[in-house]
Amino acid sequence: MWLNLSQENMKGENFRMNDKKEVILNLFKTGCSVEGITNIIYSQLKERENTKKASERAKLNRKDARGMVEQRYYEEVRF
Repeated sequence: MWLNLSQENMKGENFRMNDKKEVILNLFKTGCSVEGITNIIYSQLKERENTKKASERAKLNRKDARGMVEQRYYEEVRF
């Protein structure tokens, strides 16, 4: 149960270093291995990285879409 709670807690943006230490200590107290804790942290970092990449792609897609709309507008206005 702590494992699931800790994974949910680690997703929040307001997750401070003290919270991380507390979650890790609680995982140790419940018998979670060092490897298990490492995997949790790694998966959260990977998820955060993927989210940033998706956000960057979305920004680029919005710019491309805006450019296409502007191009079409200027083509229609010219003719």
